[in-house]
Amino acid sequence: TAELVGVAHTRAVYERGISELGDVGAMQLSAEYAQTELQLGEVDRARALLAYAAQFADPRTDPRVWQQWHDFEVQHGSEDSFKEMLRVKRSVQARATDARHLAEVELSKQPVKSNKPAVDLPTATANPDEVAIDDDDL
Repeated sequence: TAELVGVAHTRAVYERGISELGDVGAMQLSAEYAQTELQLGEVDRARALLAYAAQFADPRTDPRVWQQWHDFEVQHGSEDSFKEMLRVKRSVQARATDARHLAEVELSKQPVKSNKPAVDLPTATANPDEVAIDDDDL
């Protein structure tokens, strides 16, 4: 794509797509964009895009972008850049844990809905010895 329409146009298309997509789409497109930048020899741009993509992925539930960034750092990075990737990974994982905990707390506050049919509770029981007196009779 970059060879056909030019690097600047390709970047603009990726950036517009990333800004218009939700978190999952932005993560996937950013990771793809990082591959394109790497093919163009833009290692720093690729690293920045992987760091951005990783912000949207809990390493425990969506490890793909983390594996891509890990492999990238092993191949193209330094010890410092690898440590930075690990630091970001811990930070994102902690943030995801906090968000999950907050969601669980909020869910626990919600009233529980039952699938059982509503039962009419009996009103006060009638007294068989009760005598009906009309106020007009007094």
